[in-house]
Amino acid sequence: MHETQTIGDELEMLPSLDNFVSFGTDIFRARPDYRQNALDIYTTSLASDHLGENDRVNGSKLAESLLLSPWARRCEQPTPSS
Repeated sequence: MHETQTIGDELEMLPSLDNFVSFGTDIFRARPDYRQNALDIYTTSLASDHLGENDRVNGSKLAESLLLSPWARRCEQPTPSS
């Protein structure tokens, strides 16, 4: 999904992304590329000149979900940095 759509489209899918982060604990723990993609969505939502205020709010909500998710407290591997 991340590679084929724009960040703005992904931010419109915030409820789905939030559910995936909240209930996909095992998958997120096992897939560092998914964690990195979620962080990319957040950083792009804040840094892009092409996205608006609502996109920044949604990106921040995604970051909140990432920080408060159960897998974040049990993740053994750090998220890879770009």
